[in-house]
Amino acid sequence: QGYQPPLYYFIAAPLGAVAQGPLNTAPIQQLSWWISVSTLGVGLWVGWLLFRTHLARLLLFSLTVATFPGIVYGASRISNDGLVQLWLFLGFGMLIQWWHTQRTRWWYLAAIATGLAIITKSSGLLLVPIGAGLLWIRRPPQSFKLLAGATAIIGAISGWLMAIRLWVDHTPSVVPNTTYLPPELHLDTSLTDLVWFNPVRLLQYPFGNRLEWLQQSQGLWEYYFRSAFFGEFPVNEALRTEGWLILL
Repeated sequence: QGYQPPLYYFIAAPLGAVAQGPLNTAPIQQLSWWISVSTLGVGLWVGWLLFRTHLARLLLFSLTVATFPGIVYGASRISNDGLVQLWLFLGFGMLIQWWHTQRTRWWYLAAIATGLAIITKSSGLLLVPIGAGLLWIRRPPQSFKLLAGATAIIGAISGWLMAIRLWVDHTPSVVPNTTYLPPELHLDTSLTDLVWFNPVRLLQYPFGNRLEWLQQSQGLWEYYFRSAFFGEFPVNEALRTEGWLILL
């Protein structure tokens, strides 16, 4: 997957180099575990920022973060998903801090987290509209300065990646894997596919193995649950019952 942003792989490469043999993935999996634990800690911090005066809501949010499939499964996976989640949680928490305190350092720290998220995985771009929306709603006196500063920081950290994609790889899309995935993995964007949800079919084909249900159309929400819990890869059929229980 040469289209993936490089930060996670730069961090993981030294661990792969010291591993004894190409099949020894334990060092990189340990990195994934530490990333997931860090994400959990940051997620609990975000919950405290949001619900510090509501114990029941804080507890519910904390339980949700602690059992979030992307964090749990990411603890053993070799993937950039875990690291981008860490940056997203950090960036979101820093934006909340900026909203509450109006201290510019939190705004610029959020911009740094956004830049790091973008060079980890393209989904890091999700922080950009969130930050811009908060800035537009808040509209502090120094709005233009904050916007220009954040743009400069994000551009300095991740702009080179966009330039390479545009001028070297000739890929104008900020999510380049849409040009690499086989057509079978594409989702239709008709209104029916965006809103329709068939729980019976979801339980009939609980896992994200596209080859298993190649002739079956799927809507957005079916794909969401399959990919959120099981990714896009085959899962042992012996675990089908567990898969049903997880989805239920």
